Amino acid sequence: MSGWIGVDLDGTLAQYDGWRGELVIGELVPLMLMRVRQWLAAGRTVRIVTARVAPMGVVINLDGQERDISAVRA
Repeated sequence: MSGWIGVDLDGTLAQYDGWRGELVIGELVPLMLMRVRQWLAAGRTVRIVTARVAPMGVVINLDGQERDISAVRA
């Protein structure tokens, strides 16, 4: 299967209750995190998308490894 799955950051993968700064991410949503991990384990490509604009990178930990997603482009 080709292509990729896009997952929105704020309000989908992570809780969102208002802007608190460009590098402040809410708690991860457990059920969505489980789904993303299942997709990764199945060999799917998952891209985390966001409307945020920040001068610094964002590092996210989904599967035990930190990943800098600042350079990822759709």
